[in-house]
Amino acid sequence: MSISLYQVVGGGPFDLVYVVGWTSNLEAMWDMPLHGPFLRRLASIATGCVRSCGALKQPAHLPMNFTMDESRYRNAVTIRPRHPRSIRGLGNAVIALLAAQVLALLFEAVAVLGQMSLLQRIIDGSQVTLTEATASDNRVAASSRLWLVLLVVTMVVWLIWQHRAHANLEALGVTGLEYSPRWAVGWWLIPVANFWKPFQVNRELWKASAGVNDWRSLLTWPVLGLWWASWVLAGLLGRVTAADRSGAETPMALRSADIVDLVQTAAVITSAVLAILLVRSVVARQDRLASAVPHLPKPPAPVTPRPDRSA
Repeated sequence: MSISLYQVVGGGPFDLVYVVGWTSNLEAMWDMPLHGPFLRRLASIATGCVRSCGALKQPAHLPMNFTMDESRYRNAVTIRPRHPRSIRGLGNAVIALLAAQVLALLFEAVAVLGQMSLLQRIIDGSQVTLTEATASDNRVAASSRLWLVLLVVTMVVWLIWQHRAHANLEALGVTGLEYSPRWAVGWWLIPVANFWKPFQVNRELWKASAGVNDWRSLLTWPVLGLWWASWVLAGLLGRVTAADRSGAETPMALRSADIVDLVQTAAVITSAVLAILLVRSVVARQDRLASAVPHLPKPPAPVTPRPDRSA
């Protein structure tokens, strides 16, 4: 059986009402590594009334009440926590888009290798028809456009996933976070800062999703560093490739630009594969963290009595 229960805690200078959702256990929350410190912190700055749907068993260290002093808390500050939302669906979408990018990049690499073969034939003095050159250029251009479309879509879905994953940390009671959900997205869009800030954001996301009090002391997963290094390297090589292609006037110069392009493609593929591992790890960690929170079943919906048809 479950029922709405209240505890009055703290002795601060103002009144505060903390409303916990239906699927909560007020007795168990005091002993949880994430919620316990948060409730004690609230009690240190305010006189609060904590409302929850919990078990009828009364803990020994704090009294529980079945009614709240409405007159006292009529003008109190009210806090209603946000509930975590699953990131598994968005995570699967990001993974699928990253996998599609890998396939598109492999197609582009094959097209670039074909172009390099034609350029080598020209360098060697062999004849290359206009049809062959046009077909090669079309393959490279089509594969590049396909990857760019997938990249834009992936970035949009990634940022949505990033925002929700960071919002879940707050909803699950993780404390000590440096980045809000909005800034977790915003740092991706700020020039210069986006060379290192998104890495810090995702490092915090991965560590904090472990759900331990001292999550900051956890060692950084090597995959995070390799993922970000390959992503930054791919971006830099992309600029070099664009500059080389725009200034190339000979077959040899075009072939050199193609070599840099292949290295960039390898860096992007590496980054995409490591990003898949990162997303899977964060999703799994947050799933475990959410399942560790004890839940009580919601009370059944009231049954509306049927009217007396015999009348």
